[in-house]
Amino acid sequence: MSHIVERFIEICDEYKDKPAFVFAKKGELVEKSFCEFERDVRAAVGYLSDMGVRRGERILTFALPSYELCTFMLASMSLGASLMYVDSWADQKRLRGAFEQYRPECILVSRATAKIRLLLREMHSIKRVLYVDKEINEPTVSVNAFAKDIPEETVALLTLTTGSTGRPKAAIRTHGQLHEQLMLVCNNMEMKSREEYVLTTSFMYVFSNILSGFTTVLPCLRLGHSSPAKLDRKLALFCPLPISMIITTPDFCLSVSNRFPTLRRLYLGGAILTPSEAERIYEKFRHAEITYIYGATECNLIASTRLEDYIADLKRGRSVLGRAVEGVQIRIGENCEIMVSAMAMLDKYLDASAANKETDENNLLWHKTGDAGELRDGKLVYFGRCDKRLRGRDVIYSSQLEQRICVRFKDIEKCAVCVDKHDGNKIWVFAVCRDGGKFEHGELCAYVSEQLPEREIVIRKLSKMPCDVKHHTKINYNALQKKMK
Repeated sequence: MSHIVERFIEICDEYKDKPAFVFAKKGELVEKSFCEFERDVRAAVGYLSDMGVRRGERILTFALPSYELCTFMLASMSLGASLMYVDSWADQKRLRGAFEQYRPECILVSRATAKIRLLLREMHSIKRVLYVDKEINEPTVSVNAFAKDIPEETVALLTLTTGSTGRPKAAIRTHGQLHEQLMLVCNNMEMKSREEYVLTTSFMYVFSNILSGFTTVLPCLRLGHSSPAKLDRKLALFCPLPISMIITTPDFCLSVSNRFPTLRRLYLGGAILTPSEAERIYEKFRHAEITYIYGATECNLIASTRLEDYIADLKRGRSVLGRAVEGVQIRIGENCEIMVSAMAMLDKYLDASAANKETDENNLLWHKTGDAGELRDGKLVYFGRCDKRLRGRDVIYSSQLEQRICVRFKDIEKCAVCVDKHDGNKIWVFAVCRDGGKFEHGELCAYVSEQLPEREIVIRKLSKMPCDVKHHTKINYNALQKKMK
């Protein structure tokens, strides 16, 4: 049997009446026990089976993160069908690319996202449209009946990356690989008690919560699409809950107020933080132990450090991302590229040319992250993206120079250093100031010229930095190229 489905059944049997999920519906909190969750998954299995979904079939979903989507994801895994999850930020180009590569037999939507399929005429031929929010009859099937002989090599889930630093790619997770990734999370999260209430805005972590027997608080916030005031109003509903752990992104921490008096631990990752961003998060959540995570789609956890240590190292001029987490190995390859190896590592994509792996002399598979860095005293020091390597007095990466600028010029909240795509001798520095802050263009230009002599330096002040459509603290360098005029 699939280890994920087997573990899910064991957890639901063990915890029965314990809350598995707390989420909001029509302005009210809804609580679902593990027993109720297992029943809803069985009902979804019956619905999918009645709609003709069979093992090996492919489901493309545009449903927003929700409790119902969780039930359908586990239901599709129980049937041995694969599901490709496309975020709501995906544009027509990404949708068309996903469709052409994946060739789904079914489309899964909610009533709120049903019209998305009408954007592409290629999807009009898909006759089986499934609804996550459809009223489903009482379950009449057993998950065991379907899942007992699903091989671990069966494809379970595909996720589409944003491609903000290159072209998008769809990473494939088999049942075995997804289980390994979830257990990597479980093994590296400090568990004080099975009574943890864990709030998460990172949807993949919902499943590690389930396998740990935690209660998942699922606010389903649309970060980047809502104002801080609106996000705070939504979160206010969850304030009475004894939330002790949060797993999230920097966007969430920077966008919302700290409404969690019982919070003990905060895990965040998804983007490299500037000094200002890191300090704001630390001050806002300083009563909790904050762990800053470095990871990738291919290996969701790679290294971690305490946020206060990260801030202290930034002030000393280095972005130190900490030590490798348990179950992961790190080494430095050619041109300082960070490479990782783990049982939890993904090794396949829909597009075979997207793979960036190599096998060492011991037949150990290593993933090339595309990031540059070094190991110093067992800790990973981050330089930046390998393709953002600059040559000045010494070799320096864009991220290194950006962090140094933010440390030296206190009023600069965020900056980006880019080579002009038409003139390799021209360097653009885009800077966003804190509220009420300012900097001297001449002083900044002189500082960058010291690092990159004999280059033409252009300084551009922005009111807002263009960022990744999913991780809104991650700079979108492709978008900045359009501003080089």
